[in-house]
Amino acid sequence: MMKRKQFTVRLGTASLLSTLLLGSTAALAATGAGTATTNATANSATTAPSAPATVADLMSGASLQVSTVGPTDATFHSQEAPYNTPLVGSNSWHGFLRQSARNITVNLGGYHALNTISIQMEQQGSLGIYFPNQIQFQAYNNGKWYTIGTVHPAVPTTNVVTNVQTFSVNALGITAQKVRIHFPVDVWVFARNVDVQGNPATASSGSIPATLNPVPSQSTAPMLATSTAAHGIHNMLLVYTDGATASQSVWSTSDFLPMVAHQQPNGTLNGKMFDTFLFLPYNSLADTQAGWSGYITNLFTPKQQLAALNAAVGQANQALNTPNRKVKVVLTMPYPKFGDGNWGTINGQEINFSGSVGDPVARGARDAAMSWYLNLLLQDWHSANFANLQLTGIYWDNEQIDYSAPGEVQIVQDAVNDVHQQNLPIFWIPFYDASGLDSWRSFGFDAAWLQPNYVELGTNNTSRLTNAEQLAATYGLGMELEVAAGSITPTAATFYNNTLNQLTQDEFGGGVSHAFYAGSKGLVQAAQSSQPYLRAVYDNTYNFIQNTSVK
Repeated sequence: MMKRKQFTVRLGTASLLSTLLLGSTAALAATGAGTATTNATANSATTAPSAPATVADLMSGASLQVSTVGPTDATFHSQEAPYNTPLVGSNSWHGFLRQSARNITVNLGGYHALNTISIQMEQQGSLGIYFPNQIQFQAYNNGKWYTIGTVHPAVPTTNVVTNVQTFSVNALGITAQKVRIHFPVDVWVFARNVDVQGNPATASSGSIPATLNPVPSQSTAPMLATSTAAHGIHNMLLVYTDGATASQSVWSTSDFLPMVAHQQPNGTLNGKMFDTFLFLPYNSLADTQAGWSGYITNLFTPKQQLAALNAAVGQANQALNTPNRKVKVVLTMPYPKFGDGNWGTINGQEINFSGSVGDPVARGARDAAMSWYLNLLLQDWHSANFANLQLTGIYWDNEQIDYSAPGEVQIVQDAVNDVHQQNLPIFWIPFYDASGLDSWRSFGFDAAWLQPNYVELGTNNTSRLTNAEQLAATYGLGMELEVAAGSITPTAATFYNNTLNQLTQDEFGGGVSHAFYAGSKGLVQAAQSSQPYLRAVYDNTYNFIQNTSVK
């Protein structure tokens, strides 16, 4: 398997968790981990007002509503069902599984001067239960939500001890009828004891300090191909190279030709196909200097890979009378995984991804490896001087932001900075509901495309594609299309053709920036096939790219 590996693993973690009886802290502690209790409080942006004359628990007269930010996924929602315990007045934990983020809205039934807002959460990484990377507290007034404060965990998600933490915010100076607690859900989040403290007497109106900022509105459209963010990428094919099987991992000019231009059964070319090609390694790429350098060497092999694409574009340009056409190329930055041990040496210095006394999360080591790799990659690119290719950006080869991995956010941001220093954009293709999806821009990525992971579910979850469209629109993402998880059977072909039709009907067709996942050479095989159903997969892809009808 090449992509979606992490998605499958994470889903497995959730399935394992759903077989366990999880309730109180004591029950979780019975698994053998210790339990630590901590507190984290953020002051609001108010100017030191005095506390209300009388402070009391406001929850007794309040109503509480939980909502998913973005679409509700039927698979994840069903796995949450055993943990749907009350968030007020119970020692049991309420479980939230993936689906981007949650809003817990408390309607106080009238305007009240506030004192504090809090929620208790638990972390037990061995079961996939993590603190959110941040919790935002908000207040509502006059048709707008305002941010009171943002609280971060007091312990890292890499901490192996079971932790219970109370997250709270100082809300003095705010009079509101409704408050909201917003947090991302990367795998599982367990919460309880939502609490609002303030003056029990109702006020006549709300009051929000001028120092508080409104909550920014979300995007309401996917990434368009004509947008600045897309960097001219309309339709991008994922090209896997350097695998164990030569027939799959070695791309020739004849392989690329029907991907660059639409090739009719008699061999003639009659239109443009993909405008961008993302070259990326298989999952088997060794996380070592030899593995990384070998991958680069393979990319620049004469008459193969990049050189073959360059030749194919030249042939297509001649046939289509487009002499100045260049196709875009995106190259990959491998993911330097913490804990992978000795990577190699740079200038006589050993580089170890497992950390050291002076570099505990191996940030320095991994930064050095990424810089070394990027310099070598770009040096070989410039030396090749391909006449028909242009380098458009670099792809970050991890499909989620794993907050449980030591130094994860810093490593991602360091990679972004390295690429930006080369005056190139950096791109990302997260899996469906991946960690970090809701805040992908904050890491510095210039553009991102969403994997629907629709093919794996098949007809078992027909709402997945619609949900993926909603996520893409919510977070301003492009959309990845999945031809098939393995060989393209007649059933898989029908499924893919129906997907193209649905995307077109839902206005996620020609105007949206797309990436295409077709396994190793799925679309090449379709183009060269004499079987009508398989050939139709290729022709329908062309029609979709050209924004014409899909048969």
